[in-house]
Amino acid sequence: MKRFIPVLLLIFVLIGCSNQYEKEPLKKVTFHNIHTPTMSSTLPLNGKRIVIDPGHGGIDAGAVANNLYEKDVNLTISKYTKKYLETLGAKVYLTRDSDKALTYEYRVKTSIYYNADIFISIHNNSDVPSSNGTEVYYNEFPYMGENNPFPSESKQLAKAIHDSLTMLGNLKQMGVKENNYFVLRKNSIPSVLVEVAFLTNIDNANRLKNPDDLQAFASAIAIGIQNYFLPKESEVFLIQ
Repeated sequence: MKRFIPVLLLIFVLIGCSNQYEKEPLKKVTFHNIHTPTMSSTLPLNGKRIVIDPGHGGIDAGAVANNLYEKDVNLTISKYTKKYLETLGAKVYLTRDSDKALTYEYRVKTSIYYNADIFISIHNNSDVPSSNGTEVYYNEFPYMGENNPFPSESKQLAKAIHDSLTMLGNLKQMGVKENNYFVLRKNSIPSVLVEVAFLTNIDNANRLKNPDDLQAFASAIAIGIQNYFLPKESEVFLIQ
């Protein structure tokens, strides 16, 4: 009987360890095509100041379709994008971090207040049910005598985000397009408006309801922003 006691004790220890691991699920880790900071280098976006503008809010719901409110999806993606950009070393400012309405003027002035390097407005689209995918806007041509003073840089930023979001987010390419949106033409820094996906398309809408997809979209936006600032970097960066 005595020879079995150590065996029984070992079984109890293993059972206890098994229960412990069941209570501590593994962290989800993803790898992306993005610069890896070494111990001797700074983070790739260190010193960059970025304004993220979650579109709509408060009484302005934006598009509503397939049980989704655009204002809520915009805010969620924006918060995730902020997190990933901060992981890369950037200082990130949200124009809103809760469900509240903002004027266009306030959104633009946020860039001035924080002396930002770039401005990204996050939106989601609506159209006929068959429309799906990503499009990103920048401003070049004057409207009522006003236009963004950095059209070339804005276009480059729009392309970097569009290409990253469609490739890494597995979304259809709807293109980089010019528009005179207030938050683009009134800004005095490179600025873009991102239409991530279509709430009115059932496949896009289902992905916009999935937290994993929302994080993937945000991560892709952050990678696009880094590619704009550091277009020659192509190492692997780990995001947890």
